Amino acid sequence: MSFAQAIDVLFTNPIISQAATYTPVGGSAVSVRVVKASPKQQEVSIFQTHASVTPYLYDVRVSEVASPKDGDVLVVGDSTFSVRSYTKDEEQLVWQMNLDKA
Repeated sequence: MSFAQAIDVLFTNPIISQAATYTPVGGSAVSVRVVKASPKQQEVSIFQTHASVTPYLYDVRVSEVASPKDGDVLVVGDSTFSVRSYTKDEEQLVWQMNLDKA
């Protein structure tokens, strides 16, 4: 089994992944499968106030979303998110999306 095939197995496993809808700005909605990533808390300092923030991170296959953009929308269950940033994994198979709750 190739690494790409293993990724597909993970993303089609209903225990690990879930159905979502991805809508690019100015485009049509598409059905995708996502895997919730395990985020690390981030320390944020604003006006001498410190807070811990846990980001919303989801992984999406490149085969389903070819070129995400900031502001695109991801709906997972009852939650709607706006894409803040994204990075592609080393194998160029998966986007990790950093999202803002909409």
